[in-house]
Order: sequence, then C-alpha cells, then structure tokens
Amino acid sequence: RPGAASGGAAMSRPEGAARSCREEDEEARQEAALRKLIVRLKNVQEGTQRETLVQSLQDLLALAASPRGPQLLRGKNLHGPLLLVLVSYVRVADVQQVGWSLLCRLIEVCPDVLQKLAAPQGVGKEWEVLGVHQQILKMLKLHHVNMYLSVVGLKALNLLLTSDEITLLLLEEGTDVFLLVFDAMDTFSDNEEIQKYGCQALHMLLEKVPEEQLIEFVEDRDHMIILNVFKKFPEKENIVLPALLSLHSLAGPPSNVEVLMSGNVRCYNIIVEMMKTFPHSELIQEVSCCLLHRLSLGNFYNILVLNDVHEVLVEAVEKYPANAKLQAAGLSCLALLTETIFLNKDLEEKKEEEEKEEGEQLYWLEACYKALRCHRKNTDVQEAACWALNNLLMYQQCLHEKIGDEEKKSVVWAECLEM
Repeated sequence: RPGAASGGAAMSRPEGAARSCREEDEEARQEAALRKLIVRLKNVQEGTQRETLVQSLQDLLALAASPRGPQLLRGKNLHGPLLLVLVSYVRVADVQQVGWSLLCRLIEVCPDVLQKLAAPQGVGKEWEVLGVHQQILKMLKLHHVNMYLSVVGLKALNLLLTSDEITLLLLEEGTDVFLLVFDAMDTFSDNEEIQKYGCQALHMLLEKVPEEQLIEFVEDRDHMIILNVFKKFPEKENIVLPALLSLHSLAGPPSNVEVLMSGNVRCYNIIVEMMKTFPHSELIQEVSCCLLHRLSLGNFYNILVLNDVHEVLVEAVEKYPANAKLQAAGLSCLALLTETIFLNKDLEEKKEEEEKEEGEQLYWLEACYKALRCHRKNTDVQEAACWALNNLLMYQQCLHEKIGDEEKKSVVWAECLEM
C-alpha cells in the first residue's frame, strides 16, 4: 500500500508540471497577443478599416476581462492610444461602443488609469482634444439616440466622476453634463441600466455644485426626472437607492424642501413607500431617514405625521441600532415630530381608538437607550437620542411611571448620566 501511495504521488507531479507548463504557455500567448494589439492600436491610420479596428478593440476587451486582465494591462498605458482612437472615430458608433467599454474596464482593473486620465503626461496643447472629460460629453451628445451607447457612456461617466479632478473639469465645460444625463434618462425612461447610471451620476454631480445650482435645478423642475424613476422602477433597489441619494442632495436649500413637500410632488409619500418596500435594505433606510430629517427641518410636521412618517422612522431606528448615521437622523426627526404626534388634533380620533394599546407603548424609549449605549463616542447620536428622549417624556406622561422613581432609576437615566 505505501508503494502504491508513493506511485500516485509520483504521478501527480508530472500532471502538476504539465498544468504549470500549459499555464505558462497561455500567459506567454496572451502577452504576445497584447503586444501586437497595442502596436496596432498605436498605429491606427485614418484609412484603417472599421471592422479591423473594432476587432482589435474587442480582442483587447476580451484580454482585459480575462482573469489575468489586471496583471496583463498593468503599466501598459493603453488608455493613451485608446483615447486617440475614440477622438478620431467619434462618429462611428461601433468603435465608440467597444472603445468606451474597454476604457471602463481599464479604469476598473487598473487603479492608476483614472489618475492618468485626470492629468495626462506629455499631452501639451493637445489636451483640448484629448481630454477624456470632453470626449465623454461629446460622445453622449452625438449618440444621444443610441441606447447602447447611452448605457456605456453613462457607465463611463460614473467611473470618471469618482475622480474629483475630472468632476471639476466636467462641471466647468461649456456643454451641460446635467442636460446630457437628463436627455438620456428621458429618452430611455424604460431602460433600467440608463436610469441606474443616470441617478448615480446625478447624485455625484449634485454633491459638487453650489446651493444656487441646486435651487435652479428644482425651479426648472428637473427633479421630476428623478421622481419618475420611483414610478417606473419602484422595486429595483439598485435604482431606488441612487435616486434617494439625489433627492437628499436636492433637499438642502429650504426653498427646495418647500417644493418637494408641495402637493404636486409629495416627496414624503415616496420615501415612506420606499422604506416599506425595502425594510431589509439598511442603505435605503439610512438615506431615507436622512432625507426625512431634512424635510422635517422645514416645519411640515403635520403633513409628515399624517402620512405615517414617524411610524417608518421608529421601525428603522429599532431595526438598525448599530447604524450611527441612521440613528442620528431618525431620532432627530422623531424629536422634531414628537409634539405633533401626541397633540395633533387630526390624530385625536385615531388616538382614542387605540388608547389602550398606546398606553402600553414606550414608543422610541428603547431605541434611545440602545443609541446612547451603542454610540457613546458619537456626539451626533448622543445629542439626537437625548433630544428625542426629552421630547418623548414631555408629551407622554405615562413614561414617568414606566421608568421608575429616584430610587429605581431606569437604565436610560444611567446612560444619560454617563455622557
């Protein structure tokens, strides 16, 4: 038996060696193929046949997408000749389709490519022609009726917007990047990818513009394109999340809050519906709490309470006690709404019907305790929890009996005293 085992081991070594040789041969083949393709790309002439160029780009894309793609492409500076091709063949749809797909892949697998695109070396005066920020805008504008190019164009735009330098260049350009995104989202309103990439791009752009531009955005009713996304794709989390993030950016200026809360928009209904649709998505719950907090700062307490905003807030802070951002926003919003929740005359009838049940509820007392305990070093959460607790005690007298007297202090008071 030992002899048989050693024989098996001996047989495995040649097999391993053969496999290693095959892998080395494949690596060498890929390296050689990549070198030839890069040479072809660098030597593209104006008369080069479109089919030949597209095939070269497709072959490069296949190598980039292979498991060894990052290793193969590292340090090759393929983005330079690729940008030249994109400039030269800007009106040729299939070249643009494969070319921008390849650039997206390069950015994804080679971390340094984005930095090189933002500040290219040795370009000189040609920067005005070769600037990637100008090329993406030009492509989106020229091919705005092509759905496939709109998808890859918006995907590329999203990747480019992860660079602060490129984002600044895009916003400074004469061509309005917002209008190009709106146009794509409006033209292809049923396309899931375009709506997803469009909302993601809008969120990143809106985070960088001044308040005046946010106000103008809403005054021109451009926010309706974002609201339309919730109607078209109410159950698509990957679209709903960036749409909520975009609304959060817009809800900064007070004048925008008034519009978003108006009868024509009723943004609060959308948020409540999304929180109910995605109760297990922590990110959606977090962004929604932050957005509702911004809306509540506009003193629209009655409207928010009448539309059950406080109910979804309580569910969120109870479900995600470890999320500091959600806790700070959710408890702050509850603190603002407390008086209305307990004193609003429009709720009196409902309150009487549920009097017995409500008499036993502690509302967000437990949530305040958990927030104080779990986030001792986070001043925003501590402030929000104490504020929410104070207002809760002011308007729900039965809580004083629940938490004990001076000799039987509640654990909540212990947490407050340790702050």
